[in-house]
Amino acid sequence: MHLLVNYYPGGEMNSTLNQPMLITTNRIQTIIQSRGSITLSELEGILDASYNLIFLAIDYLSTENIIKVRKSEWDYIITQP
Repeated sequence: MHLLVNYYPGGEMNSTLNQPMLITTNRIQTIIQSRGSITLSELEGILDASYNLIFLAIDYLSTENIIKVRKSEWDYIITQP
């Protein structure tokens, strides 16, 4: 399991503004680790977060190679790399 401490390069996630991002990234990691994969639509239904926050968290996790995102016919599938 990855522990996310830094979100912005060189900056720690200690601000209350960054707490939703930390919570969302950790929840996505936990879900992916337990399920193996999930669609973006399913993830949106599970998480109590805005689409923008979910997308930002997915972008961060994907950029850090913590998750992999691929396009299916009708949705995006999120998996472990």
